[in-house]
Amino acid sequence: MKKHGTWILAAVLLATPLLAQENTPELLAWWMFNEEDGGTTLLDWSGNEFNAGILAPEQVWRVVDPVIGTALWFDGTTVLDDPLMGGGYVVAEELADQLFEPMFSVAAWICPESLPPYAPVLTKVTDTETWADGFGLYIEETGKLGAFVNGYDGHVMLGGDGRVNAWTHLCLTFDGTTAKFYVNGQLRSSAEPGSSAVVNAAPVCIGTLAGWETWAWHGAIADARVYASALSAADVTALFSSSPASLVADSDGDGMPDVWELRFGLNPLNPNDASQIRHASDGFTNLQKYRLGMNPLKAAVVSTTPLLKVYTPMEK
Repeated sequence: MKKHGTWILAAVLLATPLLAQENTPELLAWWMFNEEDGGTTLLDWSGNEFNAGILAPEQVWRVVDPVIGTALWFDGTTVLDDPLMGGGYVVAEELADQLFEPMFSVAAWICPESLPPYAPVLTKVTDTETWADGFGLYIEETGKLGAFVNGYDGHVMLGGDGRVNAWTHLCLTFDGTTAKFYVNGQLRSSAEPGSSAVVNAAPVCIGTLAGWETWAWHGAIADARVYASALSAADVTALFSSSPASLVADSDGDGMPDVWELRFGLNPLNPNDASQIRHASDGFTNLQKYRLGMNPLKAAVVSTTPLLKVYTPMEK
């Protein structure tokens, strides 16, 4: 159990899902991790009843985060007393029978506490060691954000460095020909893996994969979704923006959220624009204007009148 930082056990959880999205036709499965009973069943809020199960409840906890709300937290343990051969710690078994072609999308919010090599987020692979087929969202060996379709070899897409203790949104789409990998609503890379990319009988797993060798996820995963369609770029942006976590998501770690940078024409992938001074007349950097609630596109009016004057007893 994690007892430090911002996580607390989800004793009181959100009781109502986002009903406006519950009946989206393309939404195949949606796990919010907000069950009130605290059991090992994770309810599917899509209405399709693709519930998932926690297979190692001693290593996976429901938590409440002040930014995003409810989430699952994984302790990052790589050795189990009873290895879960051929499956993950969290598994949606009934999705093994679903055809993920000719198109699909998967998405989730992540907040890693560390970056173990090949840490899985959402996967559907027959071989949990080699990832020879299927698809996945994961952390690369180098700590970069990754995705693949039609197996790990040859069709890996990278999306920049993973950020520890920060919420980041990942989304993988496949339209039958082209796979696209989005990070915080922005397209980061693409590949053409072929039309029969995800035909396998494996379940969908969330977080740590265990087999002869365990690939561990360490940290939180929230708002995990599977779609039976290829989301458009506008759909992905809307999905990212609909979460409260989008207000703090910061791809380049420069202290200015992506949504704020995009609003004012800055580059959320360039940390150097935080120190940029657009208007020499005021001398404020973009980061300072964000913190002060200013518009970085406009010059600030700097008053020459002292904001505070202190009188001493000798003054009249």
